[in-house]
Amino acid sequence: MGAHKTIPSFVMKKIAAIILSLFFAAFLGASITGFYPIALVNRKPIWQRTWKDAEEVVKRSLNAQDRSSAKKPDDFSSSLSMTVLLEIQRNTLLSLIEDELLKQEGDRIMDGFSAASREKVQRALSRAPGAHEGALLLYGLAKSDFETLVLFPQARRETLYEYLTLRGKDFDEWMREEKKSARVRLMFVPFEWEEGEVR
Repeated sequence: MGAHKTIPSFVMKKIAAIILSLFFAAFLGASITGFYPIALVNRKPIWQRTWKDAEEVVKRSLNAQDRSSAKKPDDFSSSLSMTVLLEIQRNTLLSLIEDELLKQEGDRIMDGFSAASREKVQRALSRAPGAHEGALLLYGLAKSDFETLVLFPQARRETLYEYLTLRGKDFDEWMREEKKSARVRLMFVPFEWEEGEVR
């Protein structure tokens, strides 16, 4: 039998350095682009980038309302706005978790749920042909982001609301129970998931 060859220690150190460098580069890339999960909802991820995009939509919407009522727009970077900003972050994260539950449970309990939601979005867009341009102007949202962050969550909520109401169920009560029974894990955020709420 041939002698067992060992890998020289300097080669092992180089391999370890390369692996560590690749890991660091991947981590840095994920941090910069926001492609890392901040929540798992029944093992389905919600990405940091999606959360930040949703937060931006709310902030721009609030500032658009302020401008239309001749109020000075909020400076969300100031220390005075920190409480408001945390509340926006908490609410947008909760909305994203609820929407993920709507996707999962809607597909589970209702045949054709995704198609019905998509049809609602198409009808809404056909009734408001300038919606995409308005979303870009008001919120800085591209077409796909506007649909993903605004139109589809609303359509899913309406679709499931109608489905449950026709069956004599209260949507809000159903949603409360779904949130309480969901397996939700939050990561890299200043909040906790308790009793179906972001706190």
